[in-house]
Amino acid sequence: MSPCRIGIELEFMVAFHDLEIKRSKPKDDRWPDGRTLLVSENDIYGNKACQKAVCAVLASIGLPTARIGDADAVVDDPDHSDLPDKVVAVGGKRQLRIWNPVSAGTGGKEEQFNYWFVTHEASIVSAVNERAITVPAGYRWYSAEITSPILADQEELDGGLPTLRKALASIQNDVKVWLNSECGLHIHVSPLDAELDIVVARRLAALVFLLERPLLLQLCHAGRSKAAHARLISSDSDIAKNPAPSVGLSAPYLEEVIELRRMLDKAKGRCEDEQRTFQAVCSILSEHDCKSLGERLRVPKAGGGDGGKCTLATSKFGTLEFRYPESSFDVDYISCWVNVVRRLFAIAAAPDAEYAAKLCEIYELATRDVRMGWINFATAIGLDDQASVFKKRIKRYDGDLKDLDKPTILPRVG
Repeated sequence: MSPCRIGIELEFMVAFHDLEIKRSKPKDDRWPDGRTLLVSENDIYGNKACQKAVCAVLASIGLPTARIGDADAVVDDPDHSDLPDKVVAVGGKRQLRIWNPVSAGTGGKEEQFNYWFVTHEASIVSAVNERAITVPAGYRWYSAEITSPILADQEELDGGLPTLRKALASIQNDVKVWLNSECGLHIHVSPLDAELDIVVARRLAALVFLLERPLLLQLCHAGRSKAAHARLISSDSDIAKNPAPSVGLSAPYLEEVIELRRMLDKAKGRCEDEQRTFQAVCSILSEHDCKSLGERLRVPKAGGGDGGKCTLATSKFGTLEFRYPESSFDVDYISCWVNVVRRLFAIAAAPDAEYAAKLCEIYELATRDVRMGWINFATAIGLDDQASVFKKRIKRYDGDLKDLDKPTILPRVG
């Protein structure tokens, strides 16, 4: 695969004591049980305490770890008792508090991207409340998110993400964690030594548009479609709603479009949606910069409000963000999804003729009037070697993972 940089964001829920519930000493003493000092009715403090607990676990196994804290925290604030190895001011009274800085990377556009960064995602708690998802009893639950440092070591990526495996096992063994359908796994990708340019970005987006329903959605739980920030680009984005190209056909993507037209002249048995698909792909390939592409990949704005992110998004950090899969502590599954992203990036970054040929191949499969199985698309992009892991995962969707919103705390791992 073409070398690239990967960033992983993983969202989950962390337990905190509910003062209204009388507690006996539990057999399971993972956080927050067995800790009596950090008890508060203040949601801000509870949220911070949960982030701090996750951060402490990662730091304890030697990983370069960071989180944001307040410089003037009062005694009751969990930030007050922090003992970081390094502090970096990040604006106002906010600090980036760092542990194990010696082992940190140096390639991050912002300082936090050199560490395993722990934060929270307020939208998850809001969505859980709005949807009245039943939480595991006996605790208050706060959202947490860990963001990996930039992963550019090809041995780490090819080797199944051993550092992430160590990190998640440690969290699961020390902290009570709950996952639900609002918790996502987000994967960022960019070139090895630069930000993503518009040519590769729109090529990648065109591939994703074609592969979203027949492949990508098949590799994650159907319940993710309920998530507030995982709307589909093939049906909910501005490009899907208004597929007219931004400008006339021009040289940067002319070869791809010419090859598509040549293929379509010979093709028979197309699906009834093929014309709209062609218009949408041309629309994606017509975008002239990453900002305009990012806007077209979002849900259309309504009433002056922000329409929100879809399952593929551009970021201000020069990456494309894949937001399809549900959150998981199964690192084999995470690694396979990372390989999906890496493979699509490699196709998008290929020479013009090679990319055009692969786009036509995928387009032909995606627009047949007979639906093809996801394994056909995985094979088309060179990922049939990942099929066994995905098959096991898909089988679990009819078993222990049938309900992503089941109020069950993750067990310890061996």
